[in-house]
Amino acid sequence: MDKLNEFLRAVAKILGPFLIAEAIITPFKDKIAAWIDVHIHNIIPGNYHIIWACTGIDEVILLASAIFATPAPPKKKIIGFALAAAIFEAYNVLRIWITSNHPNPLLHDVLFRWGGFTLVLLLFWAYVKVIKYGSD
Repeated sequence: MDKLNEFLRAVAKILGPFLIAEAIITPFKDKIAAWIDVHIHNIIPGNYHIIWACTGIDEVILLASAIFATPAPPKKKIIGFALAAAIFEAYNVLRIWITSNHPNPLLHDVLFRWGGFTLVLLLFWAYVKVIKYGSD
């Protein structure tokens, strides 16, 4: 029972900030997605439309919530989040480039959607491993 309570506290530590951030950003999601849509077309021309789910912001907020919930020094959390968010957004831009040049429902709806969630988990896992075993 203690392990279950510990697990539930850990989940609440991550989901609480995530849900608060989502609640704050919700009224602005359409405007943010439209801004990203305009600017990403300057980098990746093509006939596609970026909606909120394509921005990767939800995943980055989840990643931030997980990283900042760890018991690590603030400097390591900030550096870890900056690196992980940069890697994830590079993946996201690459995903948009590939799907805009090679439209394929299997790529878009399966591989890249689940690949994004998998990458978030792998980035968090790598962060925890570096914090636990890395040097100061």
